[in-house]
Amino acid sequence: MRPSPVPASLWAEFRQDMVQAHPEGGAREVKGTRAELGRGRLRTQLLASSEGTPCGFALYRPLRYGARQVETFYLLRTFRSPRALAAELRRFLAASRVATLRVDPLVASPAALTGILRPLGFERFVRRRLFIDPRRVRGPLHLPTGFGVRALCRKDLEVLPGLWARAYARHLDEAFVPGGSSRAFSRWYVRFIFERKQPRLDLSCSFVIERRGRLIGDVLTTRDARASYIQDVAVDPAYRQRGFGSVLLRTALSTLASRGERRVEIGVTVQNPTGAYAIYRHLGFHQVTGRKRDAGLWVNARERGRLGWRALRSRRP
Repeated sequence: MRPSPVPASLWAEFRQDMVQAHPEGGAREVKGTRAELGRGRLRTQLLASSEGTPCGFALYRPLRYGARQVETFYLLRTFRSPRALAAELRRFLAASRVATLRVDPLVASPAALTGILRPLGFERFVRRRLFIDPRRVRGPLHLPTGFGVRALCRKDLEVLPGLWARAYARHLDEAFVPGGSSRAFSRWYVRFIFERKQPRLDLSCSFVIERRGRLIGDVLTTRDARASYIQDVAVDPAYRQRGFGSVLLRTALSTLASRGERRVEIGVTVQNPTGAYAIYRHLGFHQVTGRKRDAGLWVNARERGRLGWRALRSRRP
């Protein structure tokens, strides 16, 4: 199973499956994947059945220590029976050091993957999309003396990467970061958030907390034609468990409500070790329904310690 370009016929079936399964975003997702391959950010491994027949492909990013972050694991329709899926997955995992694995729901259901991957030492972590009417959230909480909230500004572009690197290092969400490095990803992602057109960063509803000129937390909101989004809530680990995350979130939601917003969405990992999912649900966020089924991210328990993801705590959603 050496790295190889994806044959045109195999790619065509993948694209057709994605468009049929996800009419709103399948074509866009395939286009983005091809762009990542073209830039060299993703690598390809062609999968072959026990008879040597091409049966699918895996797209991955190399991580530290020779491990892989598999972004896409795809099998042709004729290889999706439970027995064939189990055989191909086990063969692939035996030949590769896989730290994280994504399998599109069109290939297998979460239940089918659980029976295959959990005995092999993998744990499933799920991201959910939540929403809230900001009018239903009471206003900001008071801050201790010496701390202040202010609006985000463009000069923060230089210091946000450092905050994010501290906030997400050795954190569950680092397993979701392309390349598995929050420090390298933060520098790129902050600039991307500031510069992209849709959804656009909303500076009037994004805030930071400072203490003596040092940034200790942020909340970033974005906006498109459909809704507003909480793009990020991060707090320096030295200041966690003191309510700063709630202050930032309530400040943003209160500002959005005063501007007339009626729907705000946020994405969160259910097993986030900071307890973010429980905090959002307590505030009144509800799960967005009607979204495509999520097979989740599977994390190899044997590799996670070596890669530094020691904050992982597996709680079944």
